[in-house]
Amino acid sequence: MITLDPVVYKNYVEAHPAAKAFINRPLENYESLKIICGDDHATGSYAKSIFENFGERVDLEDNMSGDATPVAPNTVRPNENNTEVLPSPPSSTSVRPVREKKRAREKSAPVISHLIDVVEKVADAIKNPTHWSEVLYERVMELDGFPDVLLEEVFDHLQENEKDARAFMVKKKAFRKVWVEKFIYGYDDSN
Repeated sequence: MITLDPVVYKNYVEAHPAAKAFINRPLENYESLKIICGDDHATGSYAKSIFENFGERVDLEDNMSGDATPVAPNTVRPNENNTEVLPSPPSSTSVRPVREKKRAREKSAPVISHLIDVVEKVADAIKNPTHWSEVLYERVMELDGFPDVLLEEVFDHLQENEKDARAFMVKKKAFRKVWVEKFIYGYDDSN
């Protein structure tokens, strides 16, 4: 549940009317979302405020230079007599992170596309399960020039011998026909 004080709620809902359905109300499917997204936020004495690091040493050069300077909280309060213009804090928005994010998205697009294809194949396999023996039966019965009774015997033999069946299924149709002839008539051309 997202809870806000009544005053904050009123101001926020005025600025964001679409959020009214979600604030100060239980979230639908919260337990499912908790399982999927995780519920690993620190609580109690382990929770940290965004203001907790004020006054600590901060390396402004992203560890490029070895000297870190202490950052003190701003204790100067502006008043009417103070005409000094305070420098504005650095902006949190810059062009560089946006470009980096865009490049990262572009790099991951083929990976995501491949992942989607794989998931679709898995979902299709779950929806339409086909046992290898069904494919084997089709491959045996599509051979011309043999009575169906003999082809049924070939299928039964291959069904019992998975190694032979897998080898049979990957062969071209002409070689499958030769294999069936060898099986039915029992001749061996290695002599």
